[in-house]
Amino acid sequence: MTGFGRASGENQRLRLEVAIRTVNHRHLDVMLKVPEELREHESRVRRLAAENLRRGRAEIRVDVLYLNREEPLFKVEESAVRALRSMIDDLAAKGLITSEVSFADLLKVPGAVRSLPSTTEFGTQEVDLLVQTVQKALEGVVVARQTEGKNLRAALKRLGEELSVVVTSVETEWQDATVDLPERVRARIDQVLQGNMALDETRLAQEVAILADRGDVREELDRLRSHLEHFGEMLDVVGQAVGKRLDFIAQEILRELSTLAAKFRDPEAVRRVIDGKLVCEQIREQVQNIE
Repeated sequence: MTGFGRASGENQRLRLEVAIRTVNHRHLDVMLKVPEELREHESRVRRLAAENLRRGRAEIRVDVLYLNREEPLFKVEESAVRALRSMIDDLAAKGLITSEVSFADLLKVPGAVRSLPSTTEFGTQEVDLLVQTVQKALEGVVVARQTEGKNLRAALKRLGEELSVVVTSVETEWQDATVDLPERVRARIDQVLQGNMALDETRLAQEVAILADRGDVREELDRLRSHLEHFGEMLDVVGQAVGKRLDFIAQEILRELSTLAAKFRDPEAVRRVIDGKLVCEQIREQVQNIE
């Protein structure tokens, strides 16, 4: 499910900006972009994401702005400079070089001058601030996803009702075909024999029974209705992650529809089943977005 959340927090030392964006994904995939000083705290951010989200690709960005950052310091390695000065004086005495050395020249000498980094360590207060800010941003994401979930629930209920109508229509056509089966078989046999031979009523009854058994879809229809009822129940569940269960139920519905399509011989009934499979595919596409 898609969602977006943003939060900020600060103390006397720094300010944190957290932005979280989620998009659809079958599983939970957390992608972090944080400053180098936050690398050791990535696991805490990932745990927070896992506690609030179940599915989706979550892109989390954390920016740090230091409010009272110390000016960078430089340290001159005096021993190295003395050794360098002595060497320059010896070379200058021999007339090989001049003896002038500027600070800019020292910066070119490895190890002669080095900068001391400003303090960027995250203490207990900074870590607590990070956790609070990330949690606040996640709460915004959850609210956005809940709003989208309500819209998806309405759409899925509508699709479920469409599929129920298709199943009812298929069941009616199957029942009508079952009632008319003896007469249709008799008509086909008469057409083949062209009235030259009398029909064996016992054999006819046996053939009708075999055809009726092969085309019996009562179990598939019963399972379809059971799956649709279960699907509707899951849509009304509140406070639980039901996306994967809905996905599984949709797969089972599609399996039963495929079995129906294989058993039916009537073209109109097959077209009805295909309509149902199209609706089921729309359902499967939508449940991929549900946590």
